[in-house]
Amino acid sequence: MGLTEEKFIASGEVRLWAERFGSPDDPAVLLIMGTSAQGIGWPDELVDALVAGGRQVIRFDHRDTGRSTCADFATRPYALADMAADAVAVLDGHHKAHRYASARTPGLRSSLRRVAWLLS
Repeated sequence: MGLTEEKFIASGEVRLWAERFGSPDDPAVLLIMGTSAQGIGWPDELVDALVAGGRQVIRFDHRDTGRSTCADFATRPYALADMAADAVAVLDGHHKAHRYASARTPGLRSSLRRVAWLLS
């Protein structure tokens, strides 16, 4: 699996770590892990299969996870809407107009509906 790009993307005051695989000209698939799990938790075999199928794959560490900004939730709480906005920021940071997303947990799947609303 060849890494195409690794970078930090701003979402408000938060810095989100992201990595992208595949051609930037291909449609993007955003992979969102569950709570407290890093983006690298998505299996490399899945990433390879998606790239081989003509998709650009973006996975990232959401806030308070991995290499992204960690905050004291007690003093700076955030909501699911903030995490949905983070996903949009990651896609915008890769300049993607056409995109698909996949989430690993039911809670994150509900956030995808929020992402879709934010993108409309």
